[in-house]
Amino acid sequence: MKSYSFVNQRTSALFLGLSVAFAATGFRPTPKGAELAKTTEAKISRSVLAQLSPDARVPVLVELRDQVDFSQHRELQDLPRVDRIRAVYDLLRHKAMDSQGPLVTLLTERNVSFRRFHISNMIAVWDATAPLVQELAARPDVARVYGNPHT
Repeated sequence: MKSYSFVNQRTSALFLGLSVAFAATGFRPTPKGAELAKTTEAKISRSVLAQLSPDARVPVLVELRDQVDFSQHRELQDLPRVDRIRAVYDLLRHKAMDSQGPLVTLLTERNVSFRRFHISNMIAVWDATAPLVQELAARPDVARVYGNPHT
């Protein structure tokens, strides 16, 4: 897990707890410095590919490419703890709300059940079909499509 200089020990524990929760759900963030998948199929996890069939509906997590870059927010380290936590939360929420709009519109128009997440800027899709998974992975604003075993 990447640590930032503005995060104190208590906040580090919170982020560590979130990382453990993501790992328990099968979520794997894109490694730092690694180039994002360039092809549609490379963006889809093996577990999702294994479940896809013409009539299957699978639960997936769609990680968006646009994530908060905390290295651009060094001013946060000077804030009191409560203010810093609120500022981090607000940055994450605003980034997710701004970047998820087009994907939310697509899913709503198709009457697909989903839930938005802002801590990691992702959307859980409960009943994705094979064509929808392919379409999601082909979008430039999507980084990865993961399986969601805990639905």
